[in-house]
Amino acid sequence: MSGDIRALIGHGLRAVSVLSIRAGGTVAVFLLQVLMARTMGAAETGLASAAMSAVLVAGLAATAGYQAGSTRFIVQNETLGRRDLALGFIRRGWAVVAVAGPLLAAAGLALAWAWGDGFAVWGFAALTVPFMALLLLDSGYAHGCARFTLSFLPSAFLRQVLVLAAVAGGVAVGVAWDAAGVMAVFFAVVAVTALGQWLVLRRHVARRLAGVAPAYDTRHWVGTGVELSILLLFSGLYGDLVVVLAALVLPAADVAYLNAAVRFAGVLGFVVYAVNATLEPRLSALVAHGDHGGMQALLRLGVHLRVWPVLAAALLTVPFGGMLLGLFGADFRAGHGALVVLALSHGLIAATGPVFMLISITRQQRAVFPLLAGLLAATLVLVPAAALAGVTAVAGVVLAVTAVWCVALRRRLLSSIGVDPSVLAAGRAGGLSHPILAGAPGHDR
Repeated sequence: MSGDIRALIGHGLRAVSVLSIRAGGTVAVFLLQVLMARTMGAAETGLASAAMSAVLVAGLAATAGYQAGSTRFIVQNETLGRRDLALGFIRRGWAVVAVAGPLLAAAGLALAWAWGDGFAVWGFAALTVPFMALLLLDSGYAHGCARFTLSFLPSAFLRQVLVLAAVAGGVAVGVAWDAAGVMAVFFAVVAVTALGQWLVLRRHVARRLAGVAPAYDTRHWVGTGVELSILLLFSGLYGDLVVVLAALVLPAADVAYLNAAVRFAGVLGFVVYAVNATLEPRLSALVAHGDHGGMQALLRLGVHLRVWPVLAAALLTVPFGGMLLGLFGADFRAGHGALVVLALSHGLIAATGPVFMLISITRQQRAVFPLLAGLLAATLVLVPAAALAGVTAVAGVVLAVTAVWCVALRRRLLSSIGVDPSVLAAGRAGGLSHPILAGAPGHDR
C-alpha cells in the first residue's frame, strides 16, 4: 500500500507539472481569445480561430503518423534494446515532415488563392503548416525520450504566450489587429518555436543514441502511424476539427462562440491529458515487458488523479459557464449550452479512462480503425449539418461521437486484454485476466 501511495504521489506531481505547463498555455489562449474578441469583434476572431485550428489539423496530417507513434516506437524499441530502430524512426520522421509539410503548404496556398475571400488569413495559415508539423513531431519525440519539459513547454506554453505577448503589445501601441495580422504573428511564432525545439532535440538525440547505426522499417511505421493518427485526432484535436468543419457553414461570429466553448471545455481535457501523458511512457515500458500487474496497478492510480477533478469542474459549468464565456463579450454567452454539453463529453472521457492510449500501446489500433474511421466520416457529415441548427447542436454531435467511442473502446479492451481503465474498476483488486497483446516476445518494429 505504501508503494502505491508513493507511486500515486510521484505520478501526481509529474501530472501537476505537465498540467501547470498546459494550464499556463491555456490561460494564454483564453486571454488571446478575449483580447481578439474585444478588439477585433466576433467575426474576425472566428476567422482567426478557424485558421489556427486548420493549421493544427493539417500539421498533424503532415507528420504522416510519426508523431502519433512516437511513444510506442521510441520507448518500446529502446526498452527491448533496438536503439537502431528508435534512431531510424526519429530520422525518418524528420525527413517525412520536411517533404510533406511544404507540399501541404503549397496545396493550402493554392486553395486560398482559388477561394479568394480571406486569402491573407488562409495564406499565412498554409505557410504555418510545415512548422506546426515539425513542432508536433518533435513534441512527440521528446515525450518518447521522457523529456517532458521539452515535449510540452514549446508547443503547449511558449507558442501561446509569445502570440499573446505580440498581440497584446500591438494593442498597447495602437495596432488595429485583424485576422490576417494575428495569423502573421502566429506564423512567425510557430516557426521560431519549432526551429528552436528542433535544435535542442537534435542535440539530445545525438547524445542519447551516439554510435548507433539507424535501421528503418518505414512501411510499418507509416501504416501503423496513420492508424494511430486517427486515434490522436479523436483524443487530442477533435475540437479543432469540429471548429474547422463548423466554419464551413456557420457565420464567423458563431464560429467564435463555438470556439470559445471548445476552449473552455478543453481545460477539462487538459487534466486528462496531463495524467495520461505522465503515465504513458511507463505503461508502454510495462507493456513491452509484459508486466500485467504493474500495468493494472498504474491504471487504477490514474483513475483517482483524473476523474474526480474533471467531473467536479464539469458540473461547475452549469451555473458558471455563461459568466465565463461573458469574459469574451456579452454576445459570447450564446455558447453556454454548447459549453455544458462539451464539458459533459470531457467528463465521460475522464470516467472511461485512457482507452486511446491503451489501444495504441497494445497494438490494437487496427482492430478499432474501422470504428474510428466511421465516426470520423460521420463527424465530417454531421457537424456541418448540425451547425445549421446552432452551436449547441454541434456540441451534441461531439457528445454522441464521444459516447460511442468511449463505450466501444472500453468493451474492446475488456474483451481482448481484460483491462478496464474506467472508474468502474477503480476499486477492483488484482491483475489482468488476459495477456497483454504487445507483451509478446520480439520488438515493435
